[in-house]
Amino acid sequence: MQLWHFIVGILALIIAIFILSYMKEKKRREELKKVSALLGFSFTPRPEEDITASFINLKMFQKGHSRKAYNVLRGKWGSNHWMIFDYKYTTGGGKSSSTHTQTIACSMLGNVSLPAFNMGPESIFHRIGDKLGFHDIDFSSHHEFSKKYLLKGNNEEAVRKLFASWILDYFQNRDRIVSIEADGDRILFYNHGKRINPGNLQSFIEEADQALRMFKKSIG
Repeated sequence: MQLWHFIVGILALIIAIFILSYMKEKKRREELKKVSALLGFSFTPRPEEDITASFINLKMFQKGHSRKAYNVLRGKWGSNHWMIFDYKYTTGGGKSSSTHTQTIACSMLGNVSLPAFNMGPESIFHRIGDKLGFHDIDFSSHHEFSKKYLLKGNNEEAVRKLFASWILDYFQNRDRIVSIEADGDRILFYNHGKRINPGNLQSFIEEADQALRMFKKSIG
């Protein structure tokens, strides 16, 4: 009888967790829908098409498996068109699997072309890797930027030229470290491993748009 009570208790806990998770996601969808309307954006909770297909060259959309984009907002901010969505993927399998989730802002730049680069928070493991020959682009003039960020690119000279001193100043003086990926006319902006609260979505879009405008200005 005690074993039966234990099993029933476990099942009840699993059901409760499932219901709480469902209600949390439902509330998030409703709040994102309201925010999108206020911003003049469209909102699609479950897109039928693969909205990441146009950005497949970027490393974020090559990671793991079971990739999914959902809660999609589309609209124009200033002179730039943006697509913002929640994105998750899984690494590993079975008991060792991990699911990673973040909110991503994407933009296609038309006639503008950026050198391919990948920029994100630098950890102690990245610093060890750099000493072992896995190259990180550092700037002697901006030690704090190089300490905070791991920056990689196929064409180091072009990436260094893009990251003008005033852009390095901007990113090294920010309290929150962001992740940015770019290749040609495509760019991603996100906070690694974090979903944006609907109430902070406008400031998230503004930050992404400001970064994009800076890069556009840098390449003339």
